[in-house]
Amino acid sequence: MLLAAFVPRLGLVLHSGGLGGVYGYDAGVYYTAADAIAHGRLPYRDFVLVHPPGIALALTPFAALGQVIGDHAGFMTATVAWMLLGSVNAVLVVRVAERMGLDRRASVVGGLCYALWMGSVNSEFLIRLEPLGNFFMLAGLLAYFTASRTGGRTAAMLCGMGFGAAACVKIWWVVPLVVMLAWHLCSTRRARLSAVVVGAAVTLLAIDGPFFLAAPRQMWSMIVLDQLGRARAGTLGLRLSSMSGLNAFALGLSRSATLAVLASIALVFLIIAVLAARTPAGRLVVTLLLAQLVVLIAGPPWFAFYADYAAPGLALSIAAAIGYRLRAARKSETRHSVAMLATITATVAAVAVTLLVGAADILRTRPAVAPFPSQALASTLLGARCVASDSPMALIELNVLSSDLSRGCANWVDILGKSYEDARSWHGAPGGRTNDLIWQRDLRRYLLSGDTLVLYHSHIFGFGAPLHHLLHQQDQLARLGGVAVLDTDPLPPAAPVASGSRRPRSALR
Repeated sequence: MLLAAFVPRLGLVLHSGGLGGVYGYDAGVYYTAADAIAHGRLPYRDFVLVHPPGIALALTPFAALGQVIGDHAGFMTATVAWMLLGSVNAVLVVRVAERMGLDRRASVVGGLCYALWMGSVNSEFLIRLEPLGNFFMLAGLLAYFTASRTGGRTAAMLCGMGFGAAACVKIWWVVPLVVMLAWHLCSTRRARLSAVVVGAAVTLLAIDGPFFLAAPRQMWSMIVLDQLGRARAGTLGLRLSSMSGLNAFALGLSRSATLAVLASIALVFLIIAVLAARTPAGRLVVTLLLAQLVVLIAGPPWFAFYADYAAPGLALSIAAAIGYRLRAARKSETRHSVAMLATITATVAAVAVTLLVGAADILRTRPAVAPFPSQALASTLLGARCVASDSPMALIELNVLSSDLSRGCANWVDILGKSYEDARSWHGAPGGRTNDLIWQRDLRRYLLSGDTLVLYHSHIFGFGAPLHHLLHQQDQLARLGGVAVLDTDPLPPAAPVASGSRRPRSALR
């Protein structure tokens, strides 16, 4: 199962830009946040992080390793580790399903659904929040079903710790935590409620507490207000198509045909949920899944990889539905052959669909990883003391992130996140960030804080016309592969230029 999950995750990367490419904006932010923590800077107090600190803390060992072997090597190591983490999640699905009392065959099908489902593969080939949150949630479920069998309070406390740790990765996992606490209000489970509460509380305090004490107002603002205040993106149809995997096939269906297919998928999902809910263990995972689907549909932003948030509940619900049919077939002598045939057909169909969707995701034309001209640009940074950039990934690719942090250079970590933080102080400026004078002033000061500037993501941060003009006035040392390197430390006009006073630069035109 581990290999079945790891191959498509690694294959998606190797099929596009390879391990040495750029993995998007967010992955760079999380790794940079971890490196900043390793250098003594605290999120919320010293830099912007619009999520709980769990992801940054989990990446800190890799960032520390990157200080020794190079930022990019440390980042690639963390990326492979995250692929393995997603693969471990598939194994955990099998373990949880078995602990639920499901048939081995049903458990394996559930694991394969997690391993090969587009929603999981599309998220877990790089450093993202979802693989880590899913790991903690699955660990919490494993502890819960262990406690249900043994009645032990230790396992119940571990259940609370797992769900509490997931909530320390992204606030969306507060919803499964609340569901789990409410689930224990039932009289048959109430004896373990206090242990679950203690486990969750201790974990939340241990992970979030120190950062909240250091910057309570900023932490609340960034994690809660900034997230809830984001503009809604993605229609209901788009979200359902992404979650179902329909958009992976790029069929070019008409609106009516798309609705018909989505209705069919919803019917299949309803049948799975009803079958799974016929067992006590299945009712919990279906409840968790429904709660998480509500979050996915109601949440303000939308990206396709968000679907991974619901992957554990979906995989376990499928496993529970198949397990129910297998048990029903064993109990019925007269309908044994018909029920067994239906179960085998459903099992083969589920595996075939997940394989097909996983293959479509790996073979899609849109590259998952973009190339970056690291070696060609490295010579332009020789002698630079502080390298500023609008992209945390650029600093990682060029192996200057740790050296910058160790020298005390400015690093916002997440410029886009800072724009969310500052957006609530804007006073309805036409054009938003582009025409907000305070944002443009702060952004200009940051970008010009070093002696070299690497521009890669400038189109997403709302650079105004004056800032564009100012940056065009800087000496351009290189422009290659969509990356521009600028010398932002010119000598004063009246100063004599002594021999060797400027560091050597290699200009690529």
